[in-house]
Amino acid sequence: MGTVRDYWRGNGPLWKIFWLYGVLVSTGLAVLIAAAGLLGWITLPGLIAMLVGLGIYTGWVLVGVWRCAENIEGRPFDFDPTVWTWLARSLTVAWAINIAALSILLVQMSISG
Repeated sequence: MGTVRDYWRGNGPLWKIFWLYGVLVSTGLAVLIAAAGLLGWITLPGLIAMLVGLGIYTGWVLVGVWRCAENIEGRPFDFDPTVWTWLARSLTVAWAINIAALSILLVQMSISG
């Protein structure tokens, strides 16, 4: 539970919350849920439960990235750290919007058959 709380409070390195939890885990969860919904592995209530869980997880990642966005060591690729802060925040907001759109699409497809 310490990791969840630490990133929620902004106490962690940006690279880890962004790449590990934001990209790797989020993508894996999204692919798994999309496959389950599109291939009919689960019922509509199960799909909605999974999407709610993904939404909560995405919210945690969004807050964690936002709060940890300035936790950058050095100058990766010789860019000013403020560039990485802006990119991390922007890309994570875009990902959250993408997850919302995916959720709506999956529910609509599940309802229509």
